[in-house]
Amino acid sequence: MKTVFSYKDKLPRQYVDFLIDLIPKSFTVERLPFSAPDSQFERALKETDIAIFTPSGKYLPEHLYGNRLKLIQLLSSGYDKFNVEGATKKGIPVANNGGANAIAVAEYTILLILAVLRGLPGNLERGRQGKGMDQDYGMNLNTLHGKTVGIIGYGNIGSKVSERLQSFGAKILINDIKPVPNSSPLNELIENSDIITLHLRNNPQTAGIIGKKEFGLMKKGVILINTARPELIDDQALYAALKEDKLGGLGLDVVTDKKKIDARLLSLKNVIITPHVAGAAKETYEAAMMFAVKNFEHIARGEKPESVINSL
Repeated sequence: MKTVFSYKDKLPRQYVDFLIDLIPKSFTVERLPFSAPDSQFERALKETDIAIFTPSGKYLPEHLYGNRLKLIQLLSSGYDKFNVEGATKKGIPVANNGGANAIAVAEYTILLILAVLRGLPGNLERGRQGKGMDQDYGMNLNTLHGKTVGIIGYGNIGSKVSERLQSFGAKILINDIKPVPNSSPLNELIENSDIITLHLRNNPQTAGIIGKKEFGLMKKGVILINTARPELIDDQALYAALKEDKLGGLGLDVVTDKKKIDARLLSLKNVIITPHVAGAAKETYEAAMMFAVKNFEHIARGEKPESVINSL
């Protein structure tokens, strides 16, 4: 069977080689960078059985999807940057990584929570400057033990965040757009949480789920963490909450525009912004590729692939 492996151009060659080496030798692999012209994608996808796309996304018009395609396999968890609707119209199943990044994102979420609680950015800077503890002597810092953490989005990642928080002695509240056992109403979770962490996909139902109303319900000094999608938070409402000194800290691994991060965010001491790296780890990529290989084998045997997101 033939496979097209499409990847972000900036992905280092050794990483591309590492991932492709995990594909069974019985598959013929063609490499195709995201920057390749549509004509090249059209030719390649007409001649292939399975197309693999690395994270960051490549939106292709549906007419480029060949009739021979049996599966579009994403190495990412999210799929909002792909033309899933177009693939569905052509009857092509699209599968994501089956939660391969869940452990890495859950660990990173805990990292951000602890870093904000303990004032890590400011203390790192003081350490680099050879300075001692600041004049508050730690009275402005907090432990995670005993805090109420609201988890909005209780899928692969949210559930793993919950598991890890339990070892810190945190009280956990959960909410999801789908019914889950022991969940709290969203407003109740927001009102009672010391820390709120977001783990939802971006879609019309979740976009702006944290807006002016929700910020108004939050405790003063609440810590907000987002390792999911920037669209979940209304930017203007966030800036208003920061201006009103509503938040005690902010940890973002996703922002609306990486090139134009608002100066109001950068000027605050207890704000951490990282470039969407929560899921980035060698183990994540390896797990995603091994999951993809498992789906290749399903296709080769005429079976249905796993973790299909368009119900085909």
